[in-house]
Amino acid sequence: MAMRKQRLLTIFLALLFVSLACNLPGQQADETATATQSGFLPNLTTPTTTFSSPNRTPLPTIDIVTALPSNSNLIPFVIDPSRSTVTYEVGQTNLAQGNTKTTAAGTTSQVTGAVLVDFGDPRNSQITTITIDISRLTSDSAQRDQAIRDDWLQSGSYPLAIFVPKQINGLPSTDPDQNQISFTVSGDLTMHAVTVPITFNVSAKVVDEFLNGTATGSLEMTDFGFDPPLVPGQWQADNLVNIRFTFEAKAEKG
Repeated sequence: MAMRKQRLLTIFLALLFVSLACNLPGQQADETATATQSGFLPNLTTPTTTFSSPNRTPLPTIDIVTALPSNSNLIPFVIDPSRSTVTYEVGQTNLAQGNTKTTAAGTTSQVTGAVLVDFGDPRNSQITTITIDISRLTSDSAQRDQAIRDDWLQSGSYPLAIFVPKQINGLPSTDPDQNQISFTVSGDLTMHAVTVPITFNVSAKVVDEFLNGTATGSLEMTDFGFDPPLVPGQWQADNLVNIRFTFEAKAEKG
């Protein structure tokens, strides 16, 4: 019996040593390298970044040219984010400084959209959905920006503001020929999972292949389900928010 137990122990130890030998670092590295060269494993030396945060949601790509019929009179002008900005301005009361009034402002250039212009009859012109990444709003205070993303506007969870135009009023019936024109655009603005109507006053001009303009409007924070920011004893923000959209769009021809 003692002899049999000794033989079983010897076999067990031998199997254990074989198992350990198969998993030595050098051997494992060789197997990994072989598998990588064969295409079964990714290159482990190449870093991979995955953005799970919703504020990294990519903005939609505008390819309006292929969507228009070939006989359309509409010329699409696609907004250039590198030459466009969306800015908010909010008045605030400085409670710690005798209730003096100042203005806080933040800006983002992460915006997409297009304006479709009919030069034969500008009244037929259209505006596509305008999408803005408000999680990228930046002001002169990093602390304020982070609080907007995390607490007040919660733009870290609701990163996109989407404006859907429904009506354009005040466009001329003939080509303004590089003159500045003013009109209004009314539609629905969805932000913080809430949709409210809003009207923008727009001033724009087309020169050669570029459309430049400014759109201004206002909204109230409480309409979107959150109260104006308050830091007790320091400052209190107003409910009213003024929005200014300065844009440049370039003609895209098929």
